[in-house]
Amino acid sequence: MPEPIPATGAKPGAEDMFEIFYSPSAVFERRRGGEFGLPLIALVVVATVLMLATKGLMQPVLDAEIATGLSKAAAKMTPEQLEQTKSVIGFMTTAGVPFIFLLTPFLLGGALWLAARAIQLKSSYSVAVMIATFAWYPRLIESVVAALQMALMPNIVATSRLSLSIGVGRFLDGSHPNLATALFGRVDLFTLWATVLIGVGFMVTAKATKAQAMTIGVIAWVVGALPLIYGALKN
Repeated sequence: MPEPIPATGAKPGAEDMFEIFYSPSAVFERRRGGEFGLPLIALVVVATVLMLATKGLMQPVLDAEIATGLSKAAAKMTPEQLEQTKSVIGFMTTAGVPFIFLLTPFLLGGALWLAARAIQLKSSYSVAVMIATFAWYPRLIESVVAALQMALMPNIVATSRLSLSIGVGRFLDGSHPNLATALFGRVDLFTLWATVLIGVGFMVTAKATKAQAMTIGVIAWVVGALPLIYGALKN
């Protein structure tokens, strides 16, 4: 059962969506009951608005990633088929942003809930989803930082989103995905920020020790890397 909200007089509110960036412990304390509805809606809406606002700046990166993904299949396509396929993938990638931000907290929350149970932490699924939701808030800042780089550094050669990474991925060749890019590409400011938020969330809501919080954070980091690892091995 979800833990009751402490009777401190502080209640979850819209300010949590801002305070998560500078006082996450206070946010998680107020939301120990697992209230994730408003933060999740705000996450999806803001992510969609940012995607639409920065689409023009980020289009070269999207085009480069699509070209990389179609590199093998392109030899079997006519130029017309290739352009049509690129258009379809581009549309699906753009239109999929709201759904990714909507569904990921539920999937990540499930993984966090199972991880917490595995190390004997008492936490509900709703609390895990709440933590996962807020852990995705740094991705909003990441999208702004990426767009600013494209706007202020016109000569940058962005072969993938890794080229805009604030971390190790910036020095990797994203145009040739492999196991190294899948793993080291996740050693960046925003992924680590999200991982820390997950740890803090469980320390506050489930009274996890630092070791337990670190364990759950590592599990979350690995779970996030699995799709990238699969894609790298498939290639």
